[in-house]
Amino acid sequence: MASEKPGPGPGLEPQPVGLIAVGAGGGGGGGSGGGGLAGSGMGELRGASGSGSVVLPAGMINPSVPIRNIRMKFAVLIGLIQVGEVSNRDIVETVLNLLVGGEFDLEMNFIIQDAESITCMTELLEHCDVTCQAEIWSMFTAILRKSVRNLQTSTEVGLIEQVLLKMSAVDDMIADLLVDMLGVLASYSITVKELKLLFSMLRGESGIW
Repeated sequence: MASEKPGPGPGLEPQPVGLIAVGAGGGGGGGSGGGGLAGSGMGELRGASGSGSVVLPAGMINPSVPIRNIRMKFAVLIGLIQVGEVSNRDIVETVLNLLVGGEFDLEMNFIIQDAESITCMTELLEHCDVTCQAEIWSMFTAILRKSVRNLQTSTEVGLIEQVLLKMSAVDDMIADLLVDMLGVLASYSITVKELKLLFSMLRGESGIW
């Protein structure tokens, strides 16, 4: 008699490609809601086969181990953006979740956990369309206003200088949002170097400021 191969047991069903989880620990499920591509609490990138190495659309390999490095998580998300695998809504939710190290909530969970994630965010935004950039910068400015700790973290990574250096290359709508965000940051702290850079960008051209 021909024997049948047993199917996958409970909990071994194939998983969708490209889910970026944020939490470092395992255990129970997270809060309600989709949470974008992040928030399953397992801290790993799941492949479609459920086991073994999986090549993602962006050409990145999942070695079936948790992705704990914040820069790698953002790199995976950038790869998915480049191949058009994620919507703007998913991008915004995932970026916010990565910033706070869990499921983002503007009232309950809005503290930036890893300073490096701010730099990663600015790099990722170069791959997003204007609408997505606008939503992320608007939310980022909102969480700066809500927390001195977020202001301090942003100051430590030199966000003012990072933004000023990118200012000339962004859309006018994004530039307006960045000016608003810079005002919030500068009211907390601004270095002499950053102030000089700001004034150098205000120089007039052909007699026009």
